[in-house]
Amino acid sequence: MDRRGRVHHEPLKFLSFITEDGCVTESLSQELEGFARDLRMLLRSLNDFPEFRDEAVNTTIHTFIGDLDVSGLAFSVILAKIRDPSIGLPG
Repeated sequence: MDRRGRVHHEPLKFLSFITEDGCVTESLSQELEGFARDLRMLLRSLNDFPEFRDEAVNTTIHTFIGDLDVSGLAFSVILAKIRDPSIGLPG
């Protein structure tokens, strides 16, 4: 049941980022990049309304977006290195 009292008839689906063997999948970096893109769009939408403009909030969200971008890139680089045949790890 959700907060409005409605019963969900379909089970909620969650995207798994970790495989059965404990490895992080490539979709995690894509999801982080997508989340950062969605936050940028939300911030632009909020700033369209003068009563929602707040420099402290803007700065905090921009910093978080930057962290998400760096994390997504870092996951991509790490996964590429792990799967490099010269390292010899399974992938």
